[in-house]
Amino acid sequence: MVMVGGGINDSVALSTADLGTAVSQGIQVSLQSAGAVLVRSDLLAVPEAVLLSRQTLRTIKQNLFWAFGYNTAALPIAVAGLLNPPISAFAMALSSTLVITNSMRLARFDPRKTISRGTSNRRQGTGITGL
Repeated sequence: MVMVGGGINDSVALSTADLGTAVSQGIQVSLQSAGAVLVRSDLLAVPEAVLLSRQTLRTIKQNLFWAFGYNTAALPIAVAGLLNPPISAFAMALSSTLVITNSMRLARFDPRKTISRGTSNRRQGTGITGL
């Protein structure tokens, strides 16, 4: 359940909701009890924030998958002494660079394009296309 509010009477609902979102011009107590704060007072930012958070979680999972995969494959080879230390250091730097590059793709993510494309990933109860 998503709750969006900004008044003093919204603070309890914001803290108990699955996603409590406060409007930045709201009362301080509602800003503190919300899980997210909208910087602009546009309610259309709520689906954009949800899509961005889903894309961020997807990117985190991808980064963890590749980092764990790399370490799972490279560690036994290094322990066996089959990997030269400078090559290991280069491979680790390359792995870190790939994780950072994958994360930087989030800077180009535009949730409005996803919403305007009309993706039909409807979640139960949201009623908003793109969520």
